[in-house]
Amino acid sequence: MAQDYYEILGVSRNADQDELKRAYRRMARKYHPDVNKDDGAEERFKEINQAYEVLSEPEMRMRYARFPKAVVAHAHFWLGQNFVGLINFFKALFSPIILIDIWMVLSSHASIGPL
Repeated sequence: MAQDYYEILGVSRNADQDELKRAYRRMARKYHPDVNKDDGAEERFKEINQAYEVLSEPEMRMRYARFPKAVVAHAHFWLGQNFVGLINFFKALFSPIILIDIWMVLSSHASIGPL
């Protein structure tokens, strides 16, 4: 994909998160495979999702601003394999609240003594 992520979503480079989300929703609705049966609509829908995945994450957006070709290549590889979903799973699994809950359960069992 040679096209710029900002061009794909139709926003300027200084668009804020709300503007990105509105553009993403508008474009995703227009090219969703269930709605648009034109040739190429599904591929366009995937490009839109990929562009939003990168631009909606502040750290990825910053990397994209500095090294667009590297981020695009990385996104093609990882996002194509639903790696973002895996990252979100681990973020949820190892969030501070969950870790505190696990520690409390383990420490409460440790204070009971041997079973």
